Amino acid sequence: MAMEIEAAIPPPEVRFTKICKNYAFRILQIENISHPIRKRAPDTFPPGNSFGIPNLNLQKYLDWNHQPNAADKKKKFPSQLYAVLNSICKELPSLNIEKMSQPKAPWTPNPEKLIDFATEKIDKKSAAEKHRKFVNPLLKNPGNIIMYTDGSKNQERNKNAAASICIFYKDEKIEKGWKLSNKIESNDAEIFAIKMAYQEIKKQTNQRIRHAWIFTDSLLSVQQLRSNTTSQNSQNHEEIIKMAEKLKVQRNIQLHIHWVKGHSKIQGNECANKIAKRFANSERKKPISNHISLTHIKRGIKNSVLKQWSEKWQKCKEKGKHYCQFETQPGWKPIKIQTTKKVWSTYMQLKLGHGYFKSYLQRLPNYEPRCSRNCSAI
Repeated sequence: MAMEIEAAIPPPEVRFTKICKNYAFRILQIENISHPIRKRAPDTFPPGNSFGIPNLNLQKYLDWNHQPNAADKKKKFPSQLYAVLNSICKELPSLNIEKMSQPKAPWTPNPEKLIDFATEKIDKKSAAEKHRKFVNPLLKNPGNIIMYTDGSKNQERNKNAAASICIFYKDEKIEKGWKLSNKIESNDAEIFAIKMAYQEIKKQTNQRIRHAWIFTDSLLSVQQLRSNTTSQNSQNHEEIIKMAEKLKVQRNIQLHIHWVKGHSKIQGNECANKIAKRFANSERKKPISNHISLTHIKRGIKNSVLKQWSEKWQKCKEKGKHYCQFETQPGWKPIKIQTTKKVWSTYMQLKLGHGYFKSYLQRLPNYEPRCSRNCSAI
């Protein structure tokens, strides 16, 4: 088990749990009620509109969202599908899950044709100066509106997320913020902030605006909007693309989404950051939504599986003297090893189970061992 931790390979029991949870998560994203799996899923499993087993006898069977206890030893799930869906029951504190984007049609516009994306990576020292030289001429032109967006999540207290925008237009500065649910991730807040920035652009009645510049320090958000192919894209992604198309077609406004280095003393970015943190830490303000995001559920699945792996490792008595001297903990990434290419190649062969050793070669049909019959398999 110690080598499994070093190679980031979960034991079979943990791997099976992870597969079940990921499968249940995929079913969660199926909205087509005519899908064969959806037809057999319970009607209470989000987002609903399923058939399941009609008139399920709860005296005899367990429902998908039921946590078995000592009194339920004789009860079983009516099907294996119900048992798989039950694996993510704890990761769904409520059934109010965010709406997912619809499957994209072939004629769906390419985001890069509607929006100018830029993700130039520069060092923190020169980021502020370079950005200042780029933005100052834009501020002098009344045809440009400059917006900085940010998302934040309080990881210590209420774990609420928040989004904010800081708008610069002519000589005016506008600050806005929103407190969001504690069941979403910081990247969801970043995407929400970009969507609200587009809403503010739509409110602008000045017909002279020809360019809307949005600067964000979330590289992941820019990459997701640019690709627009992620299976976990929320409805916010879809709304941003639709609004971008309307603004370009109806009002001839060119949209720009540029990534900027965070915490680089860029005035607009620092302003948006402070607003987002203030709203996330506020106890008085109420969240404008209570839904659960898909990324939050996905993170919960990874954490629960990792917790199961850690508990299994703590209970293991045969850890080996070498590993007992370290505080070794399971993780999803292998431990970085500085070694020669030959040793690393051997390590990867052992990890994958494919290499020049007898336990693998004897699977080949024409393999003839060079040693005698008494030679044990390596």
